[in-house]
Amino acid sequence: LERVPIAPALFDYNFDWSGIDRFQIYQDMPGEILFKITPSSAVPSSNAALTRGVADKFSEILNHQFKVDAICVDNISHTNRGKYRYVDQKVAL
Repeated sequence: LERVPIAPALFDYNFDWSGIDRFQIYQDMPGEILFKITPSSAVPSSNAALTRGVADKFSEILNHQFKVDAICVDNISHTNRGKYRYVDQKVAL
């Protein structure tokens, strides 16, 4: 697989999103995805544990067919129209 079929994984699986305020999936390389995570201040947890948990769980959900990484960021930008984009896909069809 080159482009990640992530929408079904995000919304059809039982994933514990506690500790995460916002997220965005970024893909600019075939076979690799990066979760950008804005941690929630309401749920104290270490950023390392949070990113490791997201990367491990979604690697499992995607049947280990993608290299999955996660990082914590301060902010996830909206589009020019003010909308929130869950997936920022840069891999050409």
